[in-house]
Amino acid sequence: MYYTQPQLGNEYSSIVLICPSYRAYFRLTPDSRLRIFFPKQYLTTMLIQQHFGKGHFEIPYPLEVPAAILLKLGIESYKIHSGLYAIKEDRNFITVDF
Repeated sequence: MYYTQPQLGNEYSSIVLICPSYRAYFRLTPDSRLRIFFPKQYLTTMLIQQHFGKGHFEIPYPLEVPAAILLKLGIESYKIHSGLYAIKEDRNFITVDF
């Protein structure tokens, strides 16, 4: 089960998505792309290597962003298309723009 909560005052996102496996911060970029920040503190070394180790994040099939996230972002719909998405990594986050 997923739920969202506002992250007021957080420079990285509008909302946070929480599930039993991970936490991710979501925001829209100035050009209206979805940006997801994955806090490294919640990711194991194995998970980072498996999903981000080749310098990209793979989406094997198209995904519709859940309604709760859309509502918090203030948009009606957003589809993440299948493909390889470049990652950006800093000390605290792995970031992917979709």
